[in-house]
Formats: sequence, C-alpha cells, structure tokens
Amino acid sequence: MSAKRRLGCKEVRPLVSAALRMGWTLHPGGKHDRLVSPDGDCVLGVPGSPQGDGRALTRLKCKLRQRGVEV
Repeated sequence: MSAKRRLGCKEVRPLVSAALRMGWTLHPGGKHDRLVSPDGDCVLGVPGSPQGDGRALTRLKCKLRQRGVEV
C-alpha cells in the first residue's frame, strides 16, 4: 500500500502528518486507520475519505486539537 493511501484522503493527510510530527503513530486498519497518541492513552479513527455527513473530518480535527496537536 502506498504512503498516500495510508495517510487517507487529501483533506485528512495534513491532520495525520501533524499528528505524526508530534509523536503519534499510525496503525493500518480495515475501514479506518488508527492514530495512537505517544503515551498510548488515546486512539482515534482516521477516515479514509470525507464521505457521509462530512463530520468525521471535523471530529478528527477537534479531537487532535484537544490532545495538543496543532492542526
């Protein structure tokens, strides 16, 4: 699988990249990848596309901000 696929769609890529720079790790999954915080305390699902009601991207951005990731 390509690195671009592992980082999700183009809207999600900058969020994931910011988290990875802060020490988070990306774990591949079936429908969603998972971002795990450096301390292992928090696990966030990463949408593969901005489909649906469009709120998955907003929720991911909000959760990352709450955990101290600058997005």
